[in-house]
Amino acid sequence: MHPLIQLALRAMTALTIAYHALWACAPAVHLPPPMPMAKEQGFVVGGSLVGGAWEVTPQTSLNEVTPFVSGQAFGMVALSDRWNVGGTAFLGMSTVVGAGAFARLDIVEANRFYLGAQAGGGLAYGSLGVPLGVGVTDSLWLYTHPNVTTTTIGASNYYLSLVQPQLPLGLWWQTTDTFGMGLELGSTYGANYDRGYSFAPYAALSVSTSL
Repeated sequence: MHPLIQLALRAMTALTIAYHALWACAPAVHLPPPMPMAKEQGFVVGGSLVGGAWEVTPQTSLNEVTPFVSGQAFGMVALSDRWNVGGTAFLGMSTVVGAGAFARLDIVEANRFYLGAQAGGGLAYGSLGVPLGVGVTDSLWLYTHPNVTTTTIGASNYYLSLVQPQLPLGLWWQTTDTFGMGLELGSTYGANYDRGYSFAPYAALSVSTSL
C-alpha cells in the first residue's frame, strides 16, 4: 500500500477516535435531582451507573440492539440563594471519557415543588434543560429534566442531529438529610442515515451525599 494511503487511513482512524472520545460524548444524566437544596448542605456529590442501548428503532430486532454501560460522577455547590454550580465526569462504553460544568438557577422552591433552569457544557457538548421536581412525600420525589444536548449518550456514526432532545423521568428517595438514592429512565432521540430516526433508551441508578 502506498505510504500516502497508509497515512490517510491512519489520519481517518485518529479522527474517528477523536470523534467518539470528544464530540460524541455528553452526560447521560443531569444530577443532582431537582429538589430544594438547603444552602447549609454544602457540597453535594454523587455517582450514577447507566445502562441502555444504542440506535433503537421500531424496525430494530433484538439481535441488532447494541447495549452500553457507562459510569458518571457529579458534584454541585450553592453559590447563593438561587444559583448553584457544579461539574460532571463520565466514563464508559457509550461515552469513552468526558467532563463538563453546569449552572443551575432555582426559579421556584416550595415545600414539595421545585422548578429551575440549567445550562452546561464541556468537551465538545452543550446542554440546556428545565429541572422539575414534585415531592410525593417529604423524602420521596418524582422528577424530570427535559433538555436538549449537542450530542447523544450513544456514540454513533449514523447520527445527523447536532441538537437532540432528552426526556427523563426519575424517582429520588432522600433517605437521610445527607444521603439520597434514585432511579432514572429516559431516552435521547436523533436522526440517522438509513432509518430516519432512532432512540437511545437508558436506565440510571444514582446515589448522592452532602459533604
